Amino acid sequence: ETISAFTDEIKPVKPVKSPVVTNQDILTAYLIGDAHIGMYAWGEETGEDFDCSIASRDILAAADRLTEAAPSSNECIVVQLGDCYHADDSSSLTPGQHNRLDVDSRFPKVIRTGIQVMRGFIDAALKKHKLVRVRNVAGNHDPHAYITLNEALKGYYSKEPRVIIEDSPKPFYFYRFGTNLIGITHGHAPKPEKLPGLLAVSSGEDWGQCEFKYIWHGHIHNKRVFEDLGVLVESFRTLAGKDAWHVEQGYHSGREMQAIVLHREWGEVERHTAGIKAVRG
Repeated sequence: ETISAFTDEIKPVKPVKSPVVTNQDILTAYLIGDAHIGMYAWGEETGEDFDCSIASRDILAAADRLTEAAPSSNECIVVQLGDCYHADDSSSLTPGQHNRLDVDSRFPKVIRTGIQVMRGFIDAALKKHKLVRVRNVAGNHDPHAYITLNEALKGYYSKEPRVIIEDSPKPFYFYRFGTNLIGITHGHAPKPEKLPGLLAVSSGEDWGQCEFKYIWHGHIHNKRVFEDLGVLVESFRTLAGKDAWHVEQGYHSGREMQAIVLHREWGEVERHTAGIKAVRG
């Protein structure tokens, strides 16, 4: 019902003018780590307030900062690495273990905020890149709610040929750019250690033809990189604050969003970071 309500009301955006100067030999990837839109944190309990408005402001500010810093590649991919939404429905419980979640506001408002944030990110990317590819990943917090992002964005950008919404329901997605092979998933299942083998099995001929192999995932909220089978497996931090449970458990990590630039033949050639202080500065 939520999906129908949002898609029925959407008026497709009119195509916007494409940027003139773009480089076809590079791909820019914008990695949005676990946004947890809808999470609520009370500053007196957690050290810092967090809610829908703060999440939206921080992500859109990071989008502006990163798209301004990144080179004008012909193509980019906006990767939402899962857990975009803190809760999967109005019960405010985790889908798997049914643990109680601290949620800000009503569930329809949370869904709407996520859609608005992704629209803002895509619109920022359209000013810099001729083709904007979008991949939304299902997380363990939002295995059903994330579908609203794909459905709403497909409707909104249905008249914009420069936006491609990758809406496959498969939990593991891979994409090839030149000699780069990229695997994208949330990271909760299967575990990161198994992902290089999964990429080899899933990618067929691309595995043998690509020199540079990457797997990007979220879930753990901190930065970890390891190499196996020639694949660099990397997790990405989040801009979101900590809720009461994470503070109680003693979890701490840096907060940032990153953009990675891949050359068609040379692999990764540059990277840009939008840390929380820079975003709010």
